[in-house]
Amino acid sequence: MSGASSVEELENIIRRAGFVDVSVKEKPVSKEYEEKWGRSLSVGQYIMSSTITARKPE
Repeated sequence: MSGASSVEELENIIRRAGFVDVSVKEKPVSKEYEEKWGRSLSVGQYIMSSTITARKPE
C-alpha cells in the first residue's frame, strides 16, 4: 500500500471518526508471507500487520 499511515496517524484518524479507547498493536509479518512475497527483500521492514480495537461512545 503506497502512502501507508504510521501508527500515530492511524490512531488519530480513528479518534477523529469518533472512536475512543483506541489501541493499535503492531504484529510482525509472518516468515511465510515474507518468503512468499518478499523474495530476496526483507518486506518486514516495509509492511506490518496490526490489531486495532476501539469503541464508539454511546
